[in-house]
Amino acid sequence: MPSKEVEEAVLPPGKIRSAISTLWVSSFVQHSAVLIVLLGLPSITSDLNSSIFVVIWVILGYAAIQQALTVPLSRLGDLYGRKLIFVIGFGIMATGGLLSALAPTAEILIAVRLFAGVGAAMTAGIGRALIVDIAPTRSRGRALGISTSGIAMGTLGGPAIGGLLLTVTSWRGVFAYLAIADLIMLILIILFIPKVKIPDRNLGKFDWQGAATFSGGLISVLLGLTWLGDPGVPLPISYLLFVISATSFAAFGFIEVRKKSPMLDLKLFRIGQFGASVSIAFPVGMAIQAMSLILVFFLQGVMSLSPGETAAVLFVLPAVQLFDVLGGWASDKIGSGIPMLLGLTTFSAVFLTLFFRAPVLTIPELMFYMAILGVGSIFTTTPLASMALGSLPRENLGVGAGLLHNFSHMGGLVAQGIAIAILGIVLGQGVGLNRAFGGTDILNQSSAMLGIQWIFLAALTYSLIALAFTLVLLLRGGGRKISSSTAKSTAH
Repeated sequence: MPSKEVEEAVLPPGKIRSAISTLWVSSFVQHSAVLIVLLGLPSITSDLNSSIFVVIWVILGYAAIQQALTVPLSRLGDLYGRKLIFVIGFGIMATGGLLSALAPTAEILIAVRLFAGVGAAMTAGIGRALIVDIAPTRSRGRALGISTSGIAMGTLGGPAIGGLLLTVTSWRGVFAYLAIADLIMLILIILFIPKVKIPDRNLGKFDWQGAATFSGGLISVLLGLTWLGDPGVPLPISYLLFVISATSFAAFGFIEVRKKSPMLDLKLFRIGQFGASVSIAFPVGMAIQAMSLILVFFLQGVMSLSPGETAAVLFVLPAVQLFDVLGGWASDKIGSGIPMLLGLTTFSAVFLTLFFRAPVLTIPELMFYMAILGVGSIFTTTPLASMALGSLPRENLGVGAGLLHNFSHMGGLVAQGIAIAILGIVLGQGVGLNRAFGGTDILNQSSAMLGIQWIFLAALTYSLIALAFTLVLLLRGGGRKISSSTAKSTAH
């Protein structure tokens, strides 16, 4: 079916619904994939006769490439068409899934996953930009909320799908499933996503120098954070990577301010709502992800829950996030500022309570708090995305969505690194990531509970920082109404 180039006003409601539904499925597929692969790591390690410290890069390498390339590849979507880059991205992931299923060694599997990460970077930011392209301004928040609920459903469905696949087949069957799912997505995108042209502006050529320095800086800081908690990697290597990262980002800024057609137009940060949104996205990402890595060890090592009980607790938050559309609806009605204020206040209250209640928490009580955190997320993440993307000109949506994605996820990675550092410090000198999580004897010590409490306190700090930024924005009037500049951009 040939796709037509359309403007927002030309799309009939039926085509809008089909397109948004397709993007919902894409969110599900992309966000279930990582959890599905995660469950297969033990069998990959055994089958390929490798070390877990090697095989873990099946996940980490994929994530690093995705984060490093999301912004530059989203910029390609702005230049050459977002649908085109979206299709190519799923094509690369489908190919990567097939090659992963056939990989004979762990090293080849990691290399193929790095290749698949390039495809994931092509789809990570552009999916949201496509929603803003397609959805009418009056219902943009709801459309973004629907897409975000697909992320939550993927988070819920990933472990279930992975567990079933590993029961009836092997880890190779897991990657074969991912290849088929990505291929089906590619077909659905071609059929149901309209091609919306970007306004006829002189967007220039792709900025390879900016892309190289930005990606180099991001990859360096991700490697540095990952190796910071690994006792097998000397600390000076992480410090050197941080220096390389800082140098790369400085070079990136120097290049971008002098480019006529930069990969990232730094003037975007002068758009009040977008600059504020990106600033808020970093601490919001830190708050949401602060305890994600530690929580499994807290539940099983400190609270002595079984894997089934742990799964039940972890199920609660994404189950509540299925109703993210409510946050989008609220932002459509009253603007993004007030819902975000409510959501971040909820985060702060829960983390403060967990800090005091951690030593005496019961399972039902913890599940209740996880549900409340889900409510906080509903009224934070989708309104934040709606405010950020709704303030941008259409020709900058791709790179804007990629930048918002990067800041949020980088905040999460930084918070996880801080959480590991906190736990290592509290448990005693010489305790790195390996030994800190290696056995329940260590985790059952009272010092471990103190470490968990400090992690909750850190999460509270991140929430309060984001809350302060949001309150300032709201008082200035920037968060009450969403700019309609995107809707006013014309298509050609």
